[in-house]
Amino acid sequence: ANVAQIAADGIAPVASRRAEVLVDPFGILFQAGSGFALGAAQVGLFADVSASAPCPIPLLPGTGAVPNVDNGNPYTTDATGRFSFLPDPSALGAPGSTLTCYLMASKTGYLNRLIRIDALASPSSSVTSPVYALTISSADNLPLASPESFTLVPGPVAVSDVSALGFNVPLFPQGALVLLKTADRNHAQVGEAIGYRLRLFNAGAVPIDAITVQDLLPEFTDLVASASRLITAAGSAEIDPSISGRNVTFAVGALASGESVEIAYRLRV
Repeated sequence: ANVAQIAADGIAPVASRRAEVLVDPFGILFQAGSGFALGAAQVGLFADVSASAPCPIPLLPGTGAVPNVDNGNPYTTDATGRFSFLPDPSALGAPGSTLTCYLMASKTGYLNRLIRIDALASPSSSVTSPVYALTISSADNLPLASPESFTLVPGPVAVSDVSALGFNVPLFPQGALVLLKTADRNHAQVGEAIGYRLRLFNAGAVPIDAITVQDLLPEFTDLVASASRLITAAGSAEIDPSISGRNVTFAVGALASGESVEIAYRLRV
């Protein structure tokens, strides 16, 4: 949103009306890490976390938001991984009206996703021209994507000034153990430190014991002493890695089915 002020000799300044630019009303399903779009994936909106009943949205033959022009629920993503849904403006359109629903996404070879969406109609919204703000939260302990980006973040994620329910969703290949690595910056000068996080998620049906994680440190970097932490649902504790040359090994231990942990450490350039 933006407001301009107009002035001229002999005339008092006049502020323009508030202008709003809506974000593209579709999201993209993509493979986490690579950013590859995932077509032919199933996406549905549900009324509760059990995904037992569909979220009520109107069928709009030919007049829905691109690419889901019929506003079907569920919807199969197109070749570029895109999807979109239009809420019922009579239920979510008046300023301050709200809607909570759950998005489930699935594709063969990937972990199913379950994501909570809290939608709030903006102050400038109306039944004829709805505008929403979305708060997106992970209901499956897997990362989300930054708005209009393929960058993975833990969430929640806030998206404002949208006219449909659509946002980028990362899917993770199936496997007993999912490992994600992120950094808190892209560049660093000599003497500066970079923070890294290794996130482990047990996507299998049984516990996994005696897990170790080995990371190869880039050249011209050194591990910051006493800065490595193991972060679990119970809290954070120091973890002491073993070092052999440029290989750093963290002993994680056991992960129950559905459990996730993070290893945070810092490297100095």
